[in-house]
Amino acid sequence: MLEMDTFYPTSRIGQSDAAKERLDAMIAQVETTSQLRSGSVEAVRILEEISARYPFSEPQFDTGAVIDPSIPGYTPVVFVDYPPEITLRGIMIVGNQNVAVMDIPGVGTGIIVRAGDTFMQKKGRVVRIAPDKVVVNWGGKNWDIAPSF
Repeated sequence: MLEMDTFYPTSRIGQSDAAKERLDAMIAQVETTSQLRSGSVEAVRILEEISARYPFSEPQFDTGAVIDPSIPGYTPVVFVDYPPEITLRGIMIVGNQNVAVMDIPGVGTGIIVRAGDTFMQKKGRVVRIAPDKVVVNWGGKNWDIAPSF
């Protein structure tokens, strides 16, 4: 009588088990994706309710909510107010006069600024003009703006 190994070598049995496991994982992935897609209407409704559909609109905060820092896992949320995308076109230093040419969105392009100048309703201020950068104060924090050509 012939042995089973003659028709089905052991190495092939191991390969087919590995292939079956891989295919089972792929099937599970397809089923999970299908379930997620079938519930997409519900996900969109939830996103609309929390206004996440409009990412550039101002977030709505519940100002009446009481935050209890004694809750386990509580971490305070810190909002960082980033300056607009300021482009530094050039720096000119003549004697003791430091001047920079900048593009500030919402203000203009090719604007000539000096230390102490403010922009965007005094929300931003040019603090210092150095030979290699301009320091801008925005939201109470200093930001270094390097030249970009």
